[in-house]
Amino acid sequence: MISDKIKCLIPGTDIDNISAYLDEIALLPGVEKVAVFPDVSMKAKYVDAGYKCSVPSGVAIRSTDDLLYPQLRSRGIGCGMIAFRTGLEATQENIHRFKVIFKKIFKQDFLASRLYKKLNPGGWRKGRYGIRRDEWEKAYSGGIGSYLRMHLEEKDAQTVEGSFEADGNHAGGALKFKEFYSDVWKNGAKYNSNGFIGNTFGGNHFLELQEVQGPGMNNKSLKAGELAVMAHLCGNRLEFMLRKDMADEYILRDYYRPIRANEKMYDVIKEAVGLLKNLGSLRRACLYMRLRNAVKEVFGEDISGNFLPVAEGTHNDIDFGHEDGKIIYRHNVVKYYRNRWSIISGMNDHPSYLVLPGESSAESLDSAEHGLGKYLEGKKEDDRGRFTEIFVHEIKMFGGFKTLTVPHYTRHDGDRVIDFYIGKKIIKDSVKLLPLVSFNRRWNR
Repeated sequence: MISDKIKCLIPGTDIDNISAYLDEIALLPGVEKVAVFPDVSMKAKYVDAGYKCSVPSGVAIRSTDDLLYPQLRSRGIGCGMIAFRTGLEATQENIHRFKVIFKKIFKQDFLASRLYKKLNPGGWRKGRYGIRRDEWEKAYSGGIGSYLRMHLEEKDAQTVEGSFEADGNHAGGALKFKEFYSDVWKNGAKYNSNGFIGNTFGGNHFLELQEVQGPGMNNKSLKAGELAVMAHLCGNRLEFMLRKDMADEYILRDYYRPIRANEKMYDVIKEAVGLLKNLGSLRRACLYMRLRNAVKEVFGEDISGNFLPVAEGTHNDIDFGHEDGKIIYRHNVVKYYRNRWSIISGMNDHPSYLVLPGESSAESLDSAEHGLGKYLEGKKEDDRGRFTEIFVHEIKMFGGFKTLTVPHYTRHDGDRVIDFYIGKKIIKDSVKLLPLVSFNRRWNR
């Protein structure tokens, strides 16, 4: 059976292998709609996790807010992307300079995320662009604004803050439910308050230099032929945030069990989700400060002032603040913000897109694809006109750090998907970004 609550955004999307999972979700009390995106898939690690509540990647679920289903949460809340304008033309000299910057960031990241934890397990008391341990809780609960004001003048902080996720300050100030949180959260000051707060680029996370192919008519900050920078950074699991007994009882179950709005645990999970979304944005803000400083060193003071975020957001989310008192669960789909740009990433040999929501964005539950890669993979339409350098960082246990350069071509094009959404008025404008240099990391143990 395929429930009439299940809506595929692109007609003909293949959901035969995951229809049983989608039906089970659609039949839950309170669930009103399941939006399915063209890159939908079921990740093996979800199925093999040891519990039966598995949600496909590439779906958005709308439910009434009187019932909360923690089992519908995505595995990495706060995981998301950020895109920056540079104001620089895509010349070979500028591309080379950004390669130098990216290599520096990656080497710092490796040292911070691996060696410093081992050599200094107590964590740094302060980092150049990190969060002081005595400021950790304030930044974690207060969001981006409190972090940026640690490092920027008030005027600059206000300019930058407006580019980060619109519903910041998710946790709303003082924390009410700290007794429910695990040691993972309590130790955040030790391991996340250093200068890098967990900016890992493993798996499908990346740092990429792109060329703006064409500006959207409403986007005055991007110009065709200029360079842009995009990053995809990790989030964290809700079950890691909560005490083990809480996680076992309310999340890691083999059946869907809702929490009613009048139960205390409803507010606990709402606050915990807000903290995880704050942490995701804090990671992206920390990366911004590191890149801004590196751009200043390599290009000069004048250029660094043009290096600004143009789009940022989470693509794994429980959205309690949606219109009409609904909850939206997003699994590897990006939230649309009214009159703000969202990111549909490509990674490596796929173009990325910045998109503005249209008047019919509610049809997609105000959501966009995490990326078009899976939908486009294997398509026969090849464009061999553009070469992308893929830098894969391989860390050997005793062999040190080396960079492998893997040639790729920009093969597949997502324009037909974007054009379809524009025709349906789900989006009203887009900017296409072509990959030039992509940095990713893998571990060889």
